[in-house]
Amino acid sequence: MALTLDQFLQNIGSLGCYQAKLLTMLGYILVFNVAYPFLVVTFLIIEPPWKCATNSTKCTLTGEYKPGNEYYDFRCSIPRSEWYFSGERTSVITEFELVCDKSYLNLVSPSLFFFGTLVSDFCCGILSDKFGRKPIMIVFGTAGSLFALFAALSPAFWMYSICRFFVGFCYAATFIPMYTLCTEFVGVDRRHVSGTVIWMSWAFTVMMLSGIAYFFHDFRSVTLAGAVPGFLILVMWCFIPESIRYLLINDKTERAYETLRHIAKTNKREYPNELLDLSFMTKDQKKGNIRDLFRTRKMLHITVVLFTVLLIATMVYLAVTISSPTLGGNMYLNVFLFGAIEIPANFLAMWLIRKYGRRNSIAGSLIVAGLGGFLVVLFTTYDPGNHIGYTVGRIGVSLISKMAIVISYITLVMFAAECYPSVIRSTGFAVTNAGVDTGGLISPFVVKLDRYHPLLPYGVIGGSSLLAGILCLTLKETGNKPTRETLNDDITMELVSKDQKTEGYEDDGPLDKKQVISNHSTA
Repeated sequence: MALTLDQFLQNIGSLGCYQAKLLTMLGYILVFNVAYPFLVVTFLIIEPPWKCATNSTKCTLTGEYKPGNEYYDFRCSIPRSEWYFSGERTSVITEFELVCDKSYLNLVSPSLFFFGTLVSDFCCGILSDKFGRKPIMIVFGTAGSLFALFAALSPAFWMYSICRFFVGFCYAATFIPMYTLCTEFVGVDRRHVSGTVIWMSWAFTVMMLSGIAYFFHDFRSVTLAGAVPGFLILVMWCFIPESIRYLLINDKTERAYETLRHIAKTNKREYPNELLDLSFMTKDQKKGNIRDLFRTRKMLHITVVLFTVLLIATMVYLAVTISSPTLGGNMYLNVFLFGAIEIPANFLAMWLIRKYGRRNSIAGSLIVAGLGGFLVVLFTTYDPGNHIGYTVGRIGVSLISKMAIVISYITLVMFAAECYPSVIRSTGFAVTNAGVDTGGLISPFVVKLDRYHPLLPYGVIGGSSLLAGILCLTLKETGNKPTRETLNDDITMELVSKDQKTEGYEDDGPLDKKQVISNHSTA
């Protein structure tokens, strides 16, 4: 009897030495080729306060002035030689003098990065289907480190911004095939381990970034510290396998069997005598397209809500992370804590999903994040001026918001993929994932609202999180429900109607040749 790929993995080891080695390498790639270039913006766009130059006759103010202060723009009315940035930390703003009439430019580079990820989302899926997951991940991972290196050495702002656009493009092109490989070689019963590896590596990157920024105050050195180790991805070409599903779909069956035999040998398991079930390669199944996402009122509702919620969740996650150095206290300790809080958030998310389901976990955590944002506003409003108690309270509730938004984000990735039938799952996930890139595009603007009023950033974070939580409650739970395979209005209506039954829908069946690999890419 033929075995499915998941059954084959169960026989040769669903989580053994082979998977441990593979997840270690992919975790390294996630840290230096994916997460670091994404998160380093936290220290790249910091704007330190300014002070009047010593013995200045045109600037007689005596304090330090940061965004939101009533004298913040006073420097724009005096010569540049009459004031200076205080502190040793440099950033893109200090390096290229993006202040006063050039202040609008300080959001260009982070916006171009996320615009690059948006463009990449429309290209990398096609490239991965044509050339394979492994070569796309290695090539664009290397290119991303190269462009990060160019960005760190750029003498002009326009050159730096262009490099950051290509870093963003390469980030997305590296992450998607990496995520596919991270989940594909692990058995279904142990697949949560691969998700844990991804989020733990991400949390480790945030904590590591705070340490690197503590020792390197120059933004160029901070960028180089992540770019140089990223070139090690080239060495991994010899050790990371190609996607088995990609090999099968592209008629490279013998290479797929060689990989499976190597897995069995490494895990010291007996290789099965049965062959792989390749029936999915010939099954004729109706394929969906992007129009099916808006074909009915119910499907339109699902698509719009998921797009909006993912946009807000990403915007809030990045805004909270990027603004952590400005909350008061030690900025490096703040960033470290905001990374460390993601570790318990990962385990809490798994517990909440099992106990309360996907939808309720997402909605509840978004509402908690929103309430935390409003509490930050209150602590800031009543702070008489750098009071230690208010500072601790502000950081504490911000950490609660960060934990809550991480829980929602982890669950959202799973929930979004399950909301669509199999025949349009990859298309639906790609469209809603555009909300992730749009949220990243918006987040730097939210953080910089503090130059107009110090309460605006967390006010926007609180209000938008509450809105996203309420919107999520309009969808139906997907946990412990049969996987939707075809374009059926009744199945779609199940997500928005309490009275819809799920009887009669078959569980995961064999899919058409191209859908298997695309579905797995977004699982």
